[in-house]
Amino acid sequence: MGISRITDSMMNYGFLSGMNKSLNTQYSLMEQMSDGKRIHRPSDDPVRVIRSLQYRSAIMQNEQYISNVKDAQSWMEMADKATNDLSDIVSQAKSLVVRAIEPNTDIGYAAAAKQLDGLINQAIQVANTQIGYR
Repeated sequence: MGISRITDSMMNYGFLSGMNKSLNTQYSLMEQMSDGKRIHRPSDDPVRVIRSLQYRSAIMQNEQYISNVKDAQSWMEMADKATNDLSDIVSQAKSLVVRAIEPNTDIGYAAAAKQLDGLINQAIQVANTQIGYR
């Protein structure tokens, strides 16, 4: 067994190395305290960076899903309303035609045709209903 000798330069190196590590730790902690974020660079904690990116991606996907559902609901509500309106118009047209072809009618063919033309125009307006610019 040999005896090891500790030189002044070894002591200085050990002291400076420990001081440098302490300053780096202090800088890192001060940086975290200044803005409240634990991660500033991917090298700070690669596993947490990957997880945070996955969470952020999942949140964005969920927000897009919610937006798509809201759009689909508005489309379905508008289509349902348009279908109901068209059903009412067709019922009115049917009753008008039935009244016009009865033997003792109180409505003439010209008047019935004019009313049917108005119902057709209403049906066209309902069919051209838009949501926003679509």
